[in-house]
Amino acid sequence: MEDMLSKRVLEVAQVLEENKALNVQVLKITGLCSWGDYIVIATGTSETHIRGLKNEVKKYVLSKGDDIKNARNRDDSEGWVLFDCGDYIINLMDEDSRRFYDIEDRWSGGEIIYQSSSSS
Repeated sequence: MEDMLSKRVLEVAQVLEENKALNVQVLKITGLCSWGDYIVIATGTSETHIRGLKNEVKKYVLSKGDDIKNARNRDDSEGWVLFDCGDYIINLMDEDSRRFYDIEDRWSGGEIIYQSSSSS
């Protein structure tokens, strides 16, 4: 199960990379919290870009049979879209939100299992 989950979040990272997301990072947080095992974080360059990333990630996740627990039909991301996929969380953020919330620092005890070469 763990290998399949790890593969899935790395595939999500690949979808984000293919759609020009910046600074894609996957953190393994198993044992650090009770609600998930991985956090995926990516930066979009604009609200339009984040909306496109959101659509592509949602399409991918649902095509794999995973559930999105907080699915909404709204596009008012205000700089941050979060998908709760159960064992993993996907964060699509604009540069300002990513810098302000600094998820990587908050989860610095996690293991970085993927880091793109592009930065925001």
